[in-house]
Amino acid sequence: MAGPLTAYYNGEYLTKGEISIQLDDVGFVLGTTVSERLRTFAGAVFRLDDHLERLMQSVDTVGLSDAVDLVEIREAVNEVAHRNLDPSTGLKDLGIAVLITPGSSRSGPNLIIYADPLPFTQMSTWYQHGVQLCTTDFKQVPSTSWPAELKCRSRMHYFLADRQAREKRDGARALLLDQRGFVAEASTANLVAYSESQGLLSPHRENILPGISLMMIEELATELGIPFSYRDFTPAELSKMDEVMLCSTSPCVWSVVSVDDVTWQNSGPVMTRLQTAWKEAVGLDFVEQAMSQVNAS
Repeated sequence: MAGPLTAYYNGEYLTKGEISIQLDDVGFVLGTTVSERLRTFAGAVFRLDDHLERLMQSVDTVGLSDAVDLVEIREAVNEVAHRNLDPSTGLKDLGIAVLITPGSSRSGPNLIIYADPLPFTQMSTWYQHGVQLCTTDFKQVPSTSWPAELKCRSRMHYFLADRQAREKRDGARALLLDQRGFVAEASTANLVAYSESQGLLSPHRENILPGISLMMIEELATELGIPFSYRDFTPAELSKMDEVMLCSTSPCVWSVVSVDDVTWQNSGPVMTRLQTAWKEAVGLDFVEQAMSQVNAS
């Protein structure tokens, strides 16, 4: 990458390295930063309206609606993408983060929008080999603590769960259960299971982040004629499914090859159909993109 990445900070376009947060910002002190994560496909920001709708729901939850301008955010996201997708950066696609902090007693809320390279090396590994998950002692945060639909940077439970998962199995990620012992989600990814008799299954909406990628999976399933439903299921029920997969913004959808000691094949037929339909919908083979970027580096 040749040039520095451009970011947006409270009305100004700066280099990413020029962004700073005051140490007494409540977003830093209490972990109350509202966040959103997006990516581009062939240079176009994917499902921007859906991401912004979820962002505004989160902003409303923490009481910052009056301080946030949706038009400003939309324009800045597109401009950050445009400025960073040029020959000076060497990027053809990228990830974009939107952060909104409450600020401190000396300042108002802060809006930060920045871009970074997609994690092609990690994505390529997941596409080729799938991901291993382990259940841990750390549970999903209950909705009595904060609403499941609030997307924020308060992620200590993810950090501790992933740390314990790696201690159990090298390279594994955590599968979080809810307080009742039902499957919830992976750290930073929604989980979807498939069985021939039931179709695609997601944990109940009330217990998980309403993922934009999960929304995409449900829409693609409808187009492909694959039943899709939401319900509670236990790890024991999950172990009997024919396929398990994760979905999230950057890698889109990929296979889970194990949960604890239960294994599945990588790139099962249903996951492959969904992945192919996703590629067609965005006009880009994102799997090949990741592979070629890794091979070129």
